[in-house]
Amino acid sequence: PEPFWELTAEATLAGEAVDLAWDRKRCFDRAVAAALARGCGAEAVVAEASEGTRAQPPPLPFNTVELLKTASKVLRLSPAQTMRHAEHLYLDGHLSYPRTETNKFPPSFDVEGALRQQAGDDRWGAYARRLLDDGAWSRPRRGTDAGDHPPITPTAPFDGGGPAGRLYELVARRFLAAVSPDALRRAQRVALRDRATGEAFTFSREVLLEPGFLEVLQTRRDDEGGRLVERLPAPGAAVALRVDAVPRERQTRPPDRLTEAECVALMEKHGIGTDASIPSHIENVCKRNYVQVDSGRRLRPTTLGLALARGFGVVDAALVQPAVRAQIEKLCDVVARGDAPRGRVVAHAIQMFAAKFAYFTNNLAGVEALFDAVFDERPEGDKAERPFARDGPTAQYLLKRGRRLFAPATKELLQLPAPGAVASLNGARCPACRSELLRYALRDGPGAHDRTDVAYPLCARCFDVVAGGKTQCDFRTFPKFKSRRRAVRVSTRHISTQVAPASTARSPRSTPPQRRSGARRRRRSASSAPCPTATRRSARFSS
Repeated sequence: PEPFWELTAEATLAGEAVDLAWDRKRCFDRAVAAALARGCGAEAVVAEASEGTRAQPPPLPFNTVELLKTASKVLRLSPAQTMRHAEHLYLDGHLSYPRTETNKFPPSFDVEGALRQQAGDDRWGAYARRLLDDGAWSRPRRGTDAGDHPPITPTAPFDGGGPAGRLYELVARRFLAAVSPDALRRAQRVALRDRATGEAFTFSREVLLEPGFLEVLQTRRDDEGGRLVERLPAPGAAVALRVDAVPRERQTRPPDRLTEAECVALMEKHGIGTDASIPSHIENVCKRNYVQVDSGRRLRPTTLGLALARGFGVVDAALVQPAVRAQIEKLCDVVARGDAPRGRVVAHAIQMFAAKFAYFTNNLAGVEALFDAVFDERPEGDKAERPFARDGPTAQYLLKRGRRLFAPATKELLQLPAPGAVASLNGARCPACRSELLRYALRDGPGAHDRTDVAYPLCARCFDVVAGGKTQCDFRTFPKFKSRRRAVRVSTRHISTQVAPASTARSPRSTPPQRRSGARRRRRSASSAPCPTATRRSARFSS
């Protein structure tokens, strides 16, 4: 987490003290935030003032994807559980067919007859009768007609309990809300600007005038029971302003993990699966222990799931991206429309996956090395488990695994140049990705006393990007090179221009008194060069 500071302010509007929102929202420099807080005066000028009524339209009736998302969010049911209960209710004659992409009623749908079926229910029957008596119901004009089945609606009363009863209630209330009138809200907004510093603040408030469809949904409304400011000031008017002298300190938070509802929405967006197959996809990854469902129906990837996704990404990144599956779904739509013969599409898909399978099996060594590093059990106190250098993207320490560095947080293996030796530097950071730099030494000479170290600062993260050709990495600082030797030179030159090279001076006692040849002196003088170009003969990298 990273600390930030925000200003806390309030103004007086029509004799009422109201809280203001700072337009900057946050400031990551404490000194700047403190200076702004001290500089704000006691008076602000109204830049804009507006007030109006807006109508909130009712929701559309359920299609399959929307039912899966809402049931997961409201009822805490998994997509697979939702579909099982919906299918049972359909087979028993209480719901319409639950697999549909349409959320618009056809012209032949009898809305009034469906309302009369719900008028006898003890829970929402009074609301349905009021819609019928007042003539307040209306047929929704919005929505999409996919040409398959009508939206999911109740077809007969159901008074059962358990998950099936709660799911039926969810569908019935959504149907009643879809044919109900709009909800009306009254909103106020005032934009203020501090007269001394010019800092902008905003006041906004909204109250519910008429609940409309919200009444039957029984949703919690924070704006219910609130009140508006009696009279808004005119633009240009001066109002009293008070800003706390000490900014409030807070910390950034990482985004929450995906919920099942959010995962279903993303799968629909990227074309992964259909309304019929999405629940089985999520259920399968949970059964195979790739993902676990936490409280709040949030999906947490397991160590096995992360290692598997990272391993597939090392060999073929397309295997863990939605494009491949979305392409297959589009080909199925092509066959359904009759634009291509089924045999030709199937042959194309088999040929594509056969080529991917052959490439994957031929490059399985990288996946095996990653799994060895992830599931390597070492005794307590092993040197390989000690922190080696801090990684920039994750702010966690890397562990050394032979000629590679392992990132436990992201389950990545970072390549290191060979031959040569790497060691921790002095805490300096890479200017590109903020990872701690390493001391990379090239050694020359047959004996321990004759070896000459030529050391340079090296960023393991950036070297792994250019040497491994990982074009999908977030840190695309360097271009992709065919030769690893060229990649190391360019990455080292980039870092050396901004970070001082590691000191390579050896102690006088470690070097025995002897006459050095001219070539040896030239190699010794090259140790202060900003890049290893001058030591081409001593640096042998495998391509």
